[in-house]
Amino acid sequence: RVRFWEGIPIFPQTATRNRATTTPSLTAHSSTADMSARPSRSAVLAIALCAAIEAAHAFTGPLFASHLCKATVSAKASLRGSGGGLPLGPSLKVSGRRLISAGPSMLLEDAGRPSEEAGGGPEQLIKDFVTQRALQTMLSNLDYAHQEDHRNFLQNFLDHAGIQEFHGYGGLKLGWMKYLTTLRKTAQFDIIRRKPIRKGGSPGNPYIKQEYFEYAISVEPSRLCDDICEVRVQLAEEWAADLQLISAENAEQFRHHHEMIINQTDTQAQFNSPLIHLRDGDTPLRKANYDLLEKYVTHVATGRVLFEMSRSKADIHSHSWLREFMVMQGEGFEGDHGYNVGRKFLKKLLQAPPSLIPPAKKGGKMVIIDPVDLAARIMAERQCVADMWVEALEQVEEDHLTMNRKVLQECFEANMINVVLDDD
Repeated sequence: RVRFWEGIPIFPQTATRNRATTTPSLTAHSSTADMSARPSRSAVLAIALCAAIEAAHAFTGPLFASHLCKATVSAKASLRGSGGGLPLGPSLKVSGRRLISAGPSMLLEDAGRPSEEAGGGPEQLIKDFVTQRALQTMLSNLDYAHQEDHRNFLQNFLDHAGIQEFHGYGGLKLGWMKYLTTLRKTAQFDIIRRKPIRKGGSPGNPYIKQEYFEYAISVEPSRLCDDICEVRVQLAEEWAADLQLISAENAEQFRHHHEMIINQTDTQAQFNSPLIHLRDGDTPLRKANYDLLEKYVTHVATGRVLFEMSRSKADIHSHSWLREFMVMQGEGFEGDHGYNVGRKFLKKLLQAPPSLIPPAKKGGKMVIIDPVDLAARIMAERQCVADMWVEALEQVEEDHLTMNRKVLQECFEANMINVVLDDD
């Protein structure tokens, strides 16, 4: 479509594909551009808009190949340091409150708790999250089976009341290992229930003495722990397949953006539909899990890109711009804010207009902030985080063996201490 700035028509440029190769070649503009001259305001606006349109139209093919973890982007500088070995940085604070960390872990009411085990890395984040969703799936199953006492016990265990209805991440208030080991070591107990025995006669007859029938419901936390671990394994298998769709989600995000620029509407109307296909035998929360995975991986990837840019002097303006954008548009990442939060965030980022940063001193260079390039960097990092999470989910069954060994070791040490105290 044609835009006008101060009466000057700006025509979108058509993207081209490299016909010499079979692999789609994608282009992305660098987030900063130098301008040694001092053009007029109209020329600056025209150049900025053309750069944004050209960058948006350049993504005509899939952003990621299925066997690669990084984007094929000509602006390789935008992906520097985004590999799996990127360390996690300190939390970023804006306006006096905690906004986002490179490894976020959100609570139901607070976003300030880091993950405990393994230094709070991406692998630990997904293990905590799969445990949370396994607990929520277990609560849903118990609710469906009308096992109210077992459901109430799990909801109140270690202060997790209300977690069943929570659609977000960070709902587990401690690390997965500590939660499961504590649950396994909890002793079995009985709940006594009384039910009135219905007798003949009119209701409220003072001459009929009400009698009750008592029965005990046995709650075995160790068995509930086994059930959660079993659900955990099933979720890990589903999520390993779902995370493989992140590359397709990235391509769909750019396809939708391209359609909206060219046609003012999405002719395929696929953007609002998840790419997964539900099957018989899936866990009951499969669709909600996929939505949260996309949201979580976008949040983590954005935090890692922010941390990466904070260490580069060349990205200082892009870092400030993206950080402010997170304050304005990233509120949905914290807590429960419904569905499609990750998609909506990237959609708004792609639609954001370029920003011009004036030179700090006379004779300096003007800088252009390109939101399309920032979105490409976040999507590239999303793929890297998804690959790391797939590897971490493959360790779930081994983690259960490690947990059982830890519980046995702690019980053995406790018994040895009791024997020594008895001898004394």
